[in-house]
Amino acid sequence: MASCVHFNAVYNAERLYDEAERDRRSLGASAVAEDYGEIIRKARRGLEADRGGPWSDDALFLIGRAHLRRLELTQAREALVEAARVADRPELRAAIGLYRGAVAVAAREPMRGLELLGALETVGDDRFRAEGHLWRARAYLQLGRSNDGWRDLDRAGDAHADLRAPANLERLIWGFALGDTATTFVGLQGLIRDSGARALGDSVRSTLAGLADAWGAETAVSMMRGAEEASWSRSERDRLLLLRARLAHQSGDTVLALEDAGRVAAGIGEAAEAARVQMARWSLVTVTQLGDLASIRALLLPIVEAPEARELLNAMLRVDFLVDAALVDQPVGFFGAAEIARNQLGSPELASSLYLAYADQDPDGPWAHKALLAALETAGDRVRRSFVRGRLDALPETPYLRYARSGVAVPELAALEERLQSTLNDLYGRVDRELRARRLLILDPDDPGGEASGES
Repeated sequence: MASCVHFNAVYNAERLYDEAERDRRSLGASAVAEDYGEIIRKARRGLEADRGGPWSDDALFLIGRAHLRRLELTQAREALVEAARVADRPELRAAIGLYRGAVAVAAREPMRGLELLGALETVGDDRFRAEGHLWRARAYLQLGRSNDGWRDLDRAGDAHADLRAPANLERLIWGFALGDTATTFVGLQGLIRDSGARALGDSVRSTLAGLADAWGAETAVSMMRGAEEASWSRSERDRLLLLRARLAHQSGDTVLALEDAGRVAAGIGEAAEAARVQMARWSLVTVTQLGDLASIRALLLPIVEAPEARELLNAMLRVDFLVDAALVDQPVGFFGAAEIARNQLGSPELASSLYLAYADQDPDGPWAHKALLAALETAGDRVRRSFVRGRLDALPETPYLRYARSGVAVPELAALEERLQSTLNDLYGRVDRELRARRLLILDPDDPGGEASGES
């Protein structure tokens, strides 16, 4: 009876392990960590039911491999050592030795790993042997023997198709770490063309982000050739394209950036929302007048439920209403609109125009000189900067100008700032009440009564 319980428990654990391995390849390691924990528990129950029985070595081997998948290296080593002690089948002893070598490599003991992996060619199971080549490649690469490492990565992919994507990920990561641009490119291109690499998207993107920091965004973009045709799921391909779009924009290739972001924005889901927000933010940087906001609104309205899109749309509404208030009887509305344009929309040129509008509308107002200083700070156009600087040079010294020119704050400055903040907060509140009354403000569906922010 004990032997029967043991066999059933180990058999069921083996089936779960095979399922977890398939899920790990399709979903990623983090998604199945708990599954390996359940495998360990089931295999241990079987082991305890008939310790020393004919299937004890299989149970211990399974426990060791599951612990390795969870990177619980001490437990993995203990189980595999015990499995090697009780195993009496040569093919199983060879496989156990292979995974003992894998544990050593994972523990950053490459020499010990190579010693244990030396006989991996005698392992009959193709899947085990392929993984042995992968771990031996890691050992060689840890030791700086890159040519041997690349050779074993080739053997891993040749031995079993399931190991092609992990082998190419190693090429990408180690090629970058060793400064080998050719191998890095080969690894990345292999991943892009491999549908089995879709679960490795997070690792690929994080490596590319680090590569862009170290080697430059332009180099990273050049290595991502063919990303738009990646044999991945639509969502994973979109995430990769969105990364390329951002890196292309960073490197100055705005054409490719907009093409990639546009491809992603045409879809649905989180990546599409992120692409639309990204395109909106790129456009907002160059906005110079209120009329330019219309096309950006059109881009964001289809994803109005996305928090970042909602925040941008509400900020644009507030700018419009503050400008209307300024044109009627509240010149400081220009100043408030400029603050939102700069701080929330990320539109420095529009902010500069609005600061100037306030200074023109209320030239003798208490904050006119502060507005001119802010207009100078946010202006990107050389002609405008020269114009504003000329106006400032012609003005008599005031608390704001004295502070800007000498860095010395006067008592009146704090009082002016406090009064400005109070005035703006009151104006923001009135604008938001008006927007709510007209049902124009886009509310958070999870917090429809929440207060909108209009900080200066």
